[in-house]
Amino acid sequence: MNVFKKIGLSLSALILAASPLMAAERMIMGGLGSASGSYDYQDSDAQFSFLNSKLDHDMSGSSLSVAYVGVEDSGLMWGAGYHSYTLTGDSGTQTWNNLTVDGTTYDQYTANSTTDLTLTGFYGLVGYQLKFADKFKFMPNLRLGIGNTSEVKLSVYETVTLGGTKYVASGASTDSGSASPLFISLPLYFQVSEKLGLGLELISGGLVHEITSGTSTYTYRLAGATQLSLTYGF
Repeated sequence: MNVFKKIGLSLSALILAASPLMAAERMIMGGLGSASGSYDYQDSDAQFSFLNSKLDHDMSGSSLSVAYVGVEDSGLMWGAGYHSYTLTGDSGTQTWNNLTVDGTTYDQYTANSTTDLTLTGFYGLVGYQLKFADKFKFMPNLRLGIGNTSEVKLSVYETVTLGGTKYVASGASTDSGSASPLFISLPLYFQVSEKLGLGLELISGGLVHEITSGTSTYTYRLAGATQLSLTYGF
């Protein structure tokens, strides 16, 4: 890369990172609350298509975010922060009677899946601050994860009954990777004092972590979060 381009990119990154420090208004923005998502399983093999959608389930858990934010006189917001989302879910036990697979008819087959999804890492944000009714602030912003870590875990428990004999099998698998999730955050604050604001934050968008193994596709989704939030200015 041309040395002048390198210098230009470095200066752009430095200016962006320093924007909150040079802003007219600076604050810490933090939130803690719930998170929601889902898990889907699909198999393109006709022999196992009976499982499709049967093990799908919702996931829920907790969320945490904290950011350093600067607000210009125009209302434009810049900032960077850290977030963490942890979700779990369970399909419950699904049962099939007199199930035929690959020419064999089983008296009964049951399956249960439990899932875990974790997303952690830093993010950058840009948005706009709107003040109204003297004490209220609406601060919608876009958040882009920067080199976030996404980790998922699947645990499966199965039983098969054939000729009066019950067989049990279980297993677990994990997967991880880097992600750049995009979120839309809609926080509304009531200004308790000159420095402290308390409010509610709705976060939507998020992450899709998909794994394909043979004819099977496993899809984990982080859909969003709801947080009790605060701002502290200085």
